[in-house]
Amino acid sequence: MRKGYIGFMAKQGKVASTRSRDSKTGIFIGSTASTRVRTVTTKLGNVTVSAQKPSAALVKDNVKRSSQALERAAARIVRGGVAIPQRKGVPLYSLDENNPKIVIRKLNGQISRGQLVDGKFQEFA
Repeated sequence: MRKGYIGFMAKQGKVASTRSRDSKTGIFIGSTASTRVRTVTTKLGNVTVSAQKPSAALVKDNVKRSSQALERAAARIVRGGVAIPQRKGVPLYSLDENNPKIVIRKLNGQISRGQLVDGKFQEFA
């Protein structure tokens, strides 16, 4: 077989590679040359995936790239809250920062303070 060949082994026991160990479904990736190649095997349900073990340099490069991706995403992840567009006739409710028992209602450009009683907003007099 050529280097880089991907072989599949079906449940019926048909084997496309001499590296198979059992008759379960599996995917074999990498060289099948006569030299011994270190492989890593992972089972996902009844599927077994075997691949050539990555080099230390490749692992180090992938760690560096994933760290860079996380740094790019971190600024967006830490930004809290949700943007809710204000529509006419639809109230937006929030709590007072100083007193969480007070509910603030924004409706059609007017701000009211009150409380919720039986699920209904009652404005303070």
